[in-house]
Amino acid sequence: MSKIIEKVPKIAGVSYDWMLKRAYSMVPDKMKTPTDRAVLPELKILPERSRVIIMNWKEITERIPQIDEKLIARFIAKRLGTVATPTGGKLFIQGNFPRSRIRRVLELFMKTYVICDICGRPDCVIERQKGKWVKKCLACGAWKIVEKI
Repeated sequence: MSKIIEKVPKIAGVSYDWMLKRAYSMVPDKMKTPTDRAVLPELKILPERSRVIIMNWKEITERIPQIDEKLIARFIAKRLGTVATPTGGKLFIQGNFPRSRIRRVLELFMKTYVICDICGRPDCVIERQKGKWVKKCLACGAWKIVEKI
């Protein structure tokens, strides 16, 4: 590999290796380190007669501190076609839903509203601009108009 870099001609009197090191030094530190915040914890679900309770709701929402838990609950309710109420660190969902379906909905929320489409980091916030919902990445600065919840 080093032989290939040595054969690359200098551009404007500067070597490729020097330009690569310089570009890497300009990348913010939080972009260099990997993150595991995008990984959702295992869902702890307690099914009751006519509803499902997510027992570790607080743990899930703490992984996404930049987005309000009521917004996440509204997204889940809309996707499942039911009512979801966050109360006391738990989420109460009306109706019987399998763990896999709830997990898929949460993963869709993460992909749509939390994880950046450009850099892949879970550092996005949702803002309203001129009547539109905009997902802005705090890590790389990218933005995208997203569906209103």
